[in-house]
Amino acid sequence: MKISKNNYFIYIIIIVLFSLLYALVFITNRIQYINSDLELQRNEISHSINNVVNLNQIMDIRQIKYFINHIKLLEILYKNNSKLINNILKNNIIYDFIGIVSPNGEYKYANNFDFKQLANFDNKNRNTISSNIIYDESSNKSYKVFSYPLFVGDKLEGYIIAYLDINFLLNMDNLYLASEDSHILSNAYVNDIYIGHKNLSFIYPEAWKNIDKGKEGQFICDSIIFTFKEISFLKNINNFKINSSKLYLVSIIKMNPKDNPYHIHDIKSFIKYADFKKQILYWIIGYIWILFASILFFIIIVNKIKADNLSNFDPMTGVYNRRKGFLLLNKVIEKYSFSSKSLFNNVISKILYFKTSINSIHICLVDVDNLKQVNDKLGHKYGDELIINVVDIINKHLKYLEFIIRIGGDEFLVVFINRKIIDIEEIWKDISKDFEEKNNSGTLRYNIRASKGVFEYRLGMDIESCIVEADKLMYQEKRAHKINLFFN
Repeated sequence: MKISKNNYFIYIIIIVLFSLLYALVFITNRIQYINSDLELQRNEISHSINNVVNLNQIMDIRQIKYFINHIKLLEILYKNNSKLINNILKNNIIYDFIGIVSPNGEYKYANNFDFKQLANFDNKNRNTISSNIIYDESSNKSYKVFSYPLFVGDKLEGYIIAYLDINFLLNMDNLYLASEDSHILSNAYVNDIYIGHKNLSFIYPEAWKNIDKGKEGQFICDSIIFTFKEISFLKNINNFKINSSKLYLVSIIKMNPKDNPYHIHDIKSFIKYADFKKQILYWIIGYIWILFASILFFIIIVNKIKADNLSNFDPMTGVYNRRKGFLLLNKVIEKYSFSSKSLFNNVISKILYFKTSINSIHICLVDVDNLKQVNDKLGHKYGDELIINVVDIINKHLKYLEFIIRIGGDEFLVVFINRKIIDIEEIWKDISKDFEEKNNSGTLRYNIRASKGVFEYRLGMDIESCIVEADKLMYQEKRAHKINLFFN
């Protein structure tokens, strides 16, 4: 049995809709994957900052302790006017500069008298160490500067000062130290573009507002991903108080519209940012697999439809064959029997079947008149045509749930549901009119006529009993007919 063109058209529509659905699911999946990858990259930035901050805390403890050891030794030597001070300072291999300066900044002792002082010293509190980071633009270096007031008795004799180059902390791409007044304490490059030693609050005012009011975080501003964390320093160690200015470690990464978006939130941004050479490959592979599977599925469905048609339908007329038709009729009778028992069952029946309840069933046995004469005088081709015309005309007058069963060569069973006998008689009059219109059309070499017998099913009866009763009524009508067969 052939599959109609409508079936193929429906299949094409299904494939198109399925393709669109697949594309949507694919893009959604890829967006999730890309966003997951982007989030991982952002987390790596935060992880790098945390590593640097943790390293700084470890180094800070060591640096302070090392500076305290120098303080204790230099205090003793200074108070004793020891000449060993110069030897100790000159043999220093840690600090870029270490020395003792007067309150007005003049060198008293130093490992390098040519070193340019960058910091101002105003700390006059005993047992207090000042620790700050200063950027020297001329040498492009960032120094951690330690200072300690040197007292002899109650007199401030000067300051013990040490400069330590900390550029080794900043040899990571896009990571910068920023002071609490927003100055970058190193030369900064954003996507290889030099922005120099500048004020962040001037270059990125909105971004600096977010940084200044938080301890740590990550956000996007002016198409740049900012990740920051405040660096915490020691407050006290070995009876020494530590004064440190607030610093931030900041990552500044300008987003590349193609390679490094912050977040893909819709199909438009996916199309704009996704690597299509890579993404389209995934899409094509998946789509070929889905297309192949859908074609295979369609072939299986088509074969199933063909098998069902062969086993359930009469191949000539397209109505139910005896086996399938009687199975369906039994289901209708079962539903009728259930819903007829009580009002409650009637309501339940509607809920279970999602259809109108069945209140009556009429069995109409139809016999095609003069089929033998047509076959004998015109041939079986015209006999088959007569049967098909009868079935097609009757089918036009059936409503939802009603159906036709072919039970023999020229005998058919028409199942009417929820109709009164008077309504069925009116329907048959309309059917007979259609027969006459077809007969008068001048296209046939025979006349279409059929006899019928209608019997109402009653609870407890079986199908065969109903057919016997309908058959009696049908033959009464057939005998009453005086049919003349006209040949054109």
